[in-house]
Amino acid sequence: MASNQDTPCVTVYHAASRAYKRRLGEMERELRFAWQPHPRIVADRADDVVPLENEADPVPMEGIDALRSVCQNSGEESDSDEMYVEEATSDAPYGDLSFEDGLKMWALQSGLTHRSLNSLLDHLRQHNFQVPHDARAFLSTPAPTAPEIVLTSIAGGQLWYQGIEKCLLSYFRNVQPIQEGFELDFFVDGLPLRKNSRSQFWPILMKIHNEPNTPVMTVAMFCGESQPVFVEEFLRPFVDDMNKLHRTKVIIGARAYWVCPRSIIADVPARAFISGVESRNAYSACMKCTIEGEMEQQRIFFRYDAERQSRNHKDFCEDKYPTHVINPTPLTTMDRCDIIRDLIAAEDVQLIYKGVEAKLMHLWMEGFPGVQCKLTPQQQREVSAHLRLLKLPSDFQHKLRDLRYVPLWKASEYRMFLLVAGFVVLKGRLNEAAYQHFMLLFLAVTFLSTSYHREKWAMADDLLHRFVAAYGNVYSPVLLDSNVHNLLHIHDDVCRFDALNTISASVFQAFLLDLKKLMRSGRCNLVQAVHRVLELQQVHFAKYESSPADEQTVRMVGADTVATVRQGFILRKKFRDQWCMTNLGEVIRYETATKTEGTVIVQGYTFSKQMIAFTEPYLSTEANIYSANMADLDTIVLQSFPTSTLMCKLAAVEMENEGEFMFVPLLHTYIVHK
Repeated sequence: MASNQDTPCVTVYHAASRAYKRRLGEMERELRFAWQPHPRIVADRADDVVPLENEADPVPMEGIDALRSVCQNSGEESDSDEMYVEEATSDAPYGDLSFEDGLKMWALQSGLTHRSLNSLLDHLRQHNFQVPHDARAFLSTPAPTAPEIVLTSIAGGQLWYQGIEKCLLSYFRNVQPIQEGFELDFFVDGLPLRKNSRSQFWPILMKIHNEPNTPVMTVAMFCGESQPVFVEEFLRPFVDDMNKLHRTKVIIGARAYWVCPRSIIADVPARAFISGVESRNAYSACMKCTIEGEMEQQRIFFRYDAERQSRNHKDFCEDKYPTHVINPTPLTTMDRCDIIRDLIAAEDVQLIYKGVEAKLMHLWMEGFPGVQCKLTPQQQREVSAHLRLLKLPSDFQHKLRDLRYVPLWKASEYRMFLLVAGFVVLKGRLNEAAYQHFMLLFLAVTFLSTSYHREKWAMADDLLHRFVAAYGNVYSPVLLDSNVHNLLHIHDDVCRFDALNTISASVFQAFLLDLKKLMRSGRCNLVQAVHRVLELQQVHFAKYESSPADEQTVRMVGADTVATVRQGFILRKKFRDQWCMTNLGEVIRYETATKTEGTVIVQGYTFSKQMIAFTEPYLSTEANIYSANMADLDTIVLQSFPTSTLMCKLAAVEMENEGEFMFVPLLHTYIVHK
């Protein structure tokens, strides 16, 4: 009988042993690959890679895969992945990190267990590497009784509060900041941990606005089976900490730095919770104005012409909004925080892309009773076929999938559709009224998404008012939900803070997804998260820049000459990445580039004829959008352009007629003068 009971254990043991040996072998191969010299290739788009001539042995791709970021090591992807990605190179997956810090980052991002990492460290010591014996010492994992891991029990779960000052001191431990102080953006949201569990995180994250290259930092984290029961318990340590720093400053090295909050970014449910107001489904849900919703067809909606007045911080604190405020909040006692103006309503991911635009896509595909807006099955097939043909720049993190996958689209795909491809593929397929209505949103969001178009923000506000005013006529008044109404408040937020990309939640949500992937089991969730945060802080710290971020470079990748015009603006001789525009509005097809005495000269061909792409609601030239036919490309004379004359990179969007393309600027490649 004992023998029969022991058999399963022996089987499990041998299976685990085989898996362990297989994983150890994989790590050894990955490590050997990381140490081998190998050519620079573009790792973000495998289909665009050109092999080097006379290359010896093919590069084993499993090494690259193992060194990818945590987002690529998992099947999960964020709803709000960054829209644009920098070009990566396989020979520097962790930039200028030292060997030891790079190995730490790899171990953390790979989700490596301490047991597996111990074996790797043993192997490294066998080959004369000076590394610790234990994974916890190597990763600087704090002990369970360490003062950094103090968990406080509050209603609904546990709270870990690290603090703003500790985040700043940890990041700037080796570098003296050059700023006089820090403008801080904060983010609050709920994060479900698993589909089969009610456990969730509610973190308070932070980023330094006037130091753009800093990582997201974790100020606090709550873990429970629901959101915190009382906002007072959740936010009071944060508010007291912020007030103290604002009054006394933070000391780094021998200097004192002022600290002040710039904004608080949250989606609608989280924003309602931390400010203690009604949620989006209430009649008095709007945080920015006093509009009252109406009920019809079991829907609460907000008419464009309804009476409304702007709310203000003073009246909020004096309880003059009894139908709007339901709970007191510590935020009313925070210094330099206007609870009406500093809580962002214009968060583009949830409001525009996953909100208004997703709703429009649903209406076009599924329809709505009494509304003539649905695309026929044939039109949907045509739009899908058109989307599959597009060769959009490799700056975009994801390929734009066709309409069959719209329910699965990420926010980055909605962005691509709204800002680049939608107005081309919908032309002639969506009914004219709905199409012109969509153009209002497209052009408004284009203007508001970059500071380059700052002078057109008033035009964008007018476009959004026209969009909301016409929404009930084009579709139905009952579809004017809180997201559509909040479009009216975007202009105020953008004018107060800056373009939409500076107040987006995408970078925070990407950090949360990474953190979620680092969880190794379903036990002690908060302790695990705290350990991973503190381990990551050991490799995320400020360094003295060895070269300017906007340094111009020209390098060879196989037979291709890759030119970096400035940060985020990279040209390659691949159709998707070889289009740019001069300050005079000329469209260029990039061919090659040279660098002489620190100056990069781009060489390419121009069109003999460019056309205005559209005339309504404004001329396309207002957004630097043109159309052209490839037959008009002058490939006889190769022209030279200093990078100082280049305005932006372009996406070439193929039109229905053969050879005709629409050229649309990539907004992140504009030069923004502050």
